[in-house]
Amino acid sequence: MPILYELQPGTGETIHLAAADGRELVLLERLDTTHSLRVFLPLGYRIPLDASARRTIVDPDALRARLAGIRARGRYLNQERLSDGIVAVGAAILDADAPPPPIGAVSVSGPTVRMVDAVFDEHGRAVAEAAHRITRELGAAL
Repeated sequence: MPILYELQPGTGETIHLAAADGRELVLLERLDTTHSLRVFLPLGYRIPLDASARRTIVDPDALRARLAGIRARGRYLNQERLSDGIVAVGAAILDADAPPPPIGAVSVSGPTVRMVDAVFDEHGRAVAEAAHRITRELGAAL
């Protein structure tokens, strides 16, 4: 998918494309970073939508507030929820003709030593734009 190839040079990190399948995301595509320290998830890998039991928000009001923030920003920051030392910023891919839930996601993933606060906004904006472009292209293709 050309959009993913356009996203990667600006981030220098691993790019993932996943499709929603029930309460999981299934990894469909991965563009690896050239760094030796990298995130590696095999194609077909299933990621629970809640990422993990640890660090899961259980307070309903806190969860609603978090989701409202994600919608407002158009992106989500995952700080070591899947695994220690791994950080990702992702954005939802929507069905242009249907309301949420999202049909997939695109993300930039990397180790905490490189995915520092200074890059979150920059990578987040790029990921959100890529997800929006994929949503538009999927809508145009249908």
